[in-house]
Amino acid sequence: VLMSNMKPLAQHPLPVQTGYIMGINYCLGLQPRLLTFEGDALTKMLHDALKIAESRDTPERSPTNLVVENNLACINLLSTAIGCREFLESTNQNLQDLQGRIIRLFLRTLLFKHKDLVQAAKNGLYQFTVHQRLRREMLQESLRDVLVALTDFKSLSVDLLEGVASFLKLLASSFNVELGQKLMEHLEKFANVIPRSTRNQPAPSNWKDVEKEIQVAAALINVFHLLPPQANQFLPRFVRAVVQLEELHLRTVASPYRVAAARYLNTFPQETLDFFLCPQQLSQPRFADLFVDVLGRDISGKLRECMGSNAEKLVEVCFGVHIQSNNVMVNDSTAVGTRLSFLGVQLVRILSKHSPSWLGEQALVFDCLMQLWRSPARQARTENESAMPLSALREGKLLSKCLLVYWECHPSQVAILYEVLKALLVR
Repeated sequence: VLMSNMKPLAQHPLPVQTGYIMGINYCLGLQPRLLTFEGDALTKMLHDALKIAESRDTPERSPTNLVVENNLACINLLSTAIGCREFLESTNQNLQDLQGRIIRLFLRTLLFKHKDLVQAAKNGLYQFTVHQRLRREMLQESLRDVLVALTDFKSLSVDLLEGVASFLKLLASSFNVELGQKLMEHLEKFANVIPRSTRNQPAPSNWKDVEKEIQVAAALINVFHLLPPQANQFLPRFVRAVVQLEELHLRTVASPYRVAAARYLNTFPQETLDFFLCPQQLSQPRFADLFVDVLGRDISGKLRECMGSNAEKLVEVCFGVHIQSNNVMVNDSTAVGTRLSFLGVQLVRILSKHSPSWLGEQALVFDCLMQLWRSPARQARTENESAMPLSALREGKLLSKCLLVYWECHPSQVAILYEVLKALLVR
């Protein structure tokens, strides 16, 4: 009765609008439900709230708090309504048209700057997709402006790419591989276009523009792990583009791209190992450094698990040891350089640090480590410590840690401790 006698929401001041909408939202969310869709009162209220939200259907840069609160109240009410089975299953054409407009509003709101509005729209879309699949035509119509913007390299922005990421988190199955192809082309353009300004060491006044472009490139990389499974085909091009960006921007120690790249590579662990775990890639420092960094990150659990199950491949590539079909171990360590063997120690240390029991089960890996520990070449390097490169100093430290991890799993093998103690005899 109260809603049927109310003036249209737009005729009230903003605080009053917000209060009415929040009250209706509370009542609509109660169980058993106080409000139903019988009659036109609730439908009229939803239409009013939708009109208000649609009137601000552009991402404002600095909306006032009152506007944000009002907009948030409208979207929350529409989100609650879209979760009502009575509303979703209605055969009333008016309610079905209202559903379509609400979903389009939610999709467009994902591009807004205000995080609370984006989260409210995500909640509404989730409520809808739990009950039924989003129609492809509705998605294409709602995202037409976004998809057009994505076709133009110069139109890319952090906000646009974060919006695309929000779409993919909710609706990845609704997109095809063509979106990934377009994003891959843009990433390769960044790798080739941005460095022109950085090569010439721009004046401080230009660094803001360069930094902004780097932020856009980082946001673009962060979208790839959300793409459908077919996105694994981009992995070689993706890695090369990331490495090129880091090299040309001199950003390797504190690279803004590593975390986002790790998310993508961890999504496709087997493809990542197939690409990196070969002498051609690991012999190149920029690829090897990226792989070691990504493997050691907390978010790379699936990649480490896959790496742990490929121990034979690891010792073959890094230590020159492989197992023949008759289970005979063939050692060709002379074909493996010092850098690859040190890289193998780094990889084993990362795996043993995150999963000590893994190394305890890898007798083959332990034999390779022990052979390297006792090798005359390493002994010769340690005898002239002042002339040793930093990598050689780290090699002994990482090796000893790996050996101690293995001993902790097999405490009866006291000989391992005596081997490690030999390091203290070197002056």
